[in-house]
Order: sequence, then structure tokens, then C-alpha cells
Amino acid sequence: MTPSYAYPTARNGMRISLSSIMVFFAVIVFSGAFIEQWIFGPGFDRNISFSDRILNTSKFIPVYLFFMLRLMKSKRALRINLYYQWPIVLFAGFYIASSAWSMDYVFSFINAMIFLCTILTAWGIASTLRYDQFLKAAFYALLVIAAGSLLYILFLPSYGVMRGVDQESFTNLAGLPQGVFKHKSRLAEIMSIAFIVSFFSKGYIKRSHRFLLAGLSAYLLLSTEASLKTAGLIGSISVMFAWELFVQTFRDKVISSVMASIAFLVPALVFIALIQTVLLASGEDMTLTGRTIIWEHAVQVAMRSPIIGFGPSSIWGSALGFVPELPLFKIPHAHNTFLELFLQTGFLGLGMVLWYLARCLGLVLYGHNEINSRSRIAFLIVWSGLARSTFEFGLFQGNNLSFLFMLIVVSYQFLQKADVHSLSKPSAIDSNTVGWKHPTKA
Repeated sequence: MTPSYAYPTARNGMRISLSSIMVFFAVIVFSGAFIEQWIFGPGFDRNISFSDRILNTSKFIPVYLFFMLRLMKSKRALRINLYYQWPIVLFAGFYIASSAWSMDYVFSFINAMIFLCTILTAWGIASTLRYDQFLKAAFYALLVIAAGSLLYILFLPSYGVMRGVDQESFTNLAGLPQGVFKHKSRLAEIMSIAFIVSFFSKGYIKRSHRFLLAGLSAYLLLSTEASLKTAGLIGSISVMFAWELFVQTFRDKVISSVMASIAFLVPALVFIALIQTVLLASGEDMTLTGRTIIWEHAVQVAMRSPIIGFGPSSIWGSALGFVPELPLFKIPHAHNTFLELFLQTGFLGLGMVLWYLARCLGLVLYGHNEINSRSRIAFLIVWSGLARSTFEFGLFQGNNLSFLFMLIVVSYQFLQKADVHSLSKPSAIDSNTVGWKHPTKA
């Protein structure tokens, strides 16, 4: 089905649709590339006014409206997503309701609605475009971000390199590259996604373009010195290949699950056992740049409201969020996704999230028997996102590209599971991604 709003064809004959352009724009917007520096300025520690926050939030509205309207026209796709992904919908409802007991109920309600809009936007993307169309639009947006970041670092260091303000001096971040973002952690996060998309998009993107993005993303990721994110990416790739080996060798899923778990857990346990020794020997910060101090404080505060939490605005803008050991550090979150969700929604909300993740992991693990580029990207987006979640709050945060990407690839897998996508023109590379019927026509 060719959209009536398609634009002229590209060189390879593929029609460039308005939906593809909006996906390109969505990747830029949800990553925070370019625009946040233009709105807030290049400094990470600058005071951000309320009007700046409103302006920053408004940039998402065109993407929300476009893909939510498209989703409403794809009623069957909407029903399928609701059927398979009901835990995240339940959590979104609880998230909105929790604004009632939040410290700042207006800000909390806005955050909760943003969370819901992010979910619906992802579903709209998956129900509107074929997988190859989505991947190409996302790929070239990531390539623009990577190239722009390198240019900022080389030729606009006042924007592309972190400054020596109080927070960055404490965490030894001054002088590290941040590219087109406001923090080097965001650059590392987006480059992790870019590397996955470039390395495992064989058959969708020209080889030279894939190598270019793979090289840029690897260089930028390593230059940020984000060792935890790099280790998470490498570990996720290792788990994927280990899983593929065992799935191919042993068809019994119980044996495969055990072996894949060992492949992931043993290196993780060894890393945890040796990390203190390594840090002591190298003279590095034993608190992981303050994270262990933040975690301890967050747990103590969370136990004051362990069932329902403190609401989407959490505690960090209040007196409860002040950490005496880090008086100069303005803490934005708990630096751990699950601990932050525990703070915000208590055991009740955290349980809903874990149930949803169990369904997603089951999908990418047991749906991974048919090994191809598409299944590998889905596997790695979920697993690498979980790995980063150990040290950052990214997944299950509205207007976040990692969360949006996870929702999109999971939605494509669920839609495929429900046989929304047809197999009219099988491909030798990835037979289940070529040929597609719009859900309303299926």
C-alpha cells in the first residue's frame, strides 16, 4: 500500500513518504540532538527557565499528533498492541493516577502524559511504516547526529565539549566530548543505539553507509570514556551470539535459557567481584562518580513510601532529593532505571514494569529462533537498554530515544507475531520484513 502523501523517489526507487520524514525528525527530537543546545545553551549546569522547558516540550507535539492520528486509523494494530502490551498501558494509567499524591502534581501529570504519548507514538510508527522504511529513516537520522557531533567536537568545542562547571569538575567530565548534546552520557547512549543499527542492518542499508556510521559511532562512544555503556553494549552483543549458538545447537528452550543466563550472569558477577579491586588499583572514584551515594540515598527515601512511591516528579526537586555528601551536584534522577521507578511508583508500579519487561524478553528470546537482522536489532535494543538502565534512567522515561526505540522494535515484533505483516515478497536476507499490509486492510 503506497501512501497518497508519498514524495518523489530516492535514487534506489523507494518512495520517501511523509511518515519517513517524521521518523527522521522524531529521532532527532527524542534524542535531544541539536535542539536542546539551541534552546538551553551549551552549558550543562545552566539554570533552565519554565518558558525554556515549555519550548523544549513543544518540539515533540508534531511527532505525537502525526503518529497518534496514524495509529487511530490503524485500529487493528492498536488492538494488537493493547492485547500484547497491556502491562505498559496499565502502568501508564497508574503513572497518571499517581500524580494525585505527587509533590508537584502539575509537573507530575505532564510527565505522565508525556510517557503515555511516547508509547502511542511508538505504536503509531510501527503501524504506519514497513520495518525497512522505519529503519532507513532512523539510520540516516543517527548518521546526521554522529556526523554533526564530530563536527561540533572538532570545530565548535564550546558546544561539542563539556565545560568545567561545578558538576562536571566533581565528576571529572570537563573536556570530554558531548557532541550535539548537553551531556556526554547522552552522546554515549545514542551512539550505542547507532552502532547497533549500523552493524546489524545488513540488507537494509548500503554497506558503505553502514561502515561509516559504525565507525563514527564506535569512535564517539569510546571517546566519551563511558566505560559502563560500552561494557553494556559489548555484553549485550555477547549474550546475543551466545543465545544464537545455544538455540541452534539445543532446541530445548529450557537448556537454552540456562546457558544464555550463564553467559550473561557469570561475566557480570566477575565484573562486580573485581570492580573494587580494579578501581582501587587505578585510583579511580570508588563511588562510580557518586552513583553509589545516590543509590543509598534513593533507597532510604523510597522506603518512606514503598507501595505507591512519590509520583512521576519524584523527589529530586525537593528537600528529600538533597544528598549531603554531594552538595554541589544537582541530581536529576537516581542513575538507575528501576530504582528511579521504585521512587516514583513504589513496588506497585515497579511490578507492572517488570511484568512488561518479562513479556518483552520472552518475545526477543523465544522469538529469536529465526535469526536475521531484524531479530538481532530487537534483541540488542532491549538488552543494551537494560544494561544501561543499571547506571542511568533512560528506559521508561518519556521523550527518551532509548525508550522510544525499544517500544518500536517490540511493537514490530508483536505485530509480526499477530501476522499483521504479510510475506508477499520474501527476501533472502530477512524474509519476514518485506511486504506489508496496513493493519486496517489486513
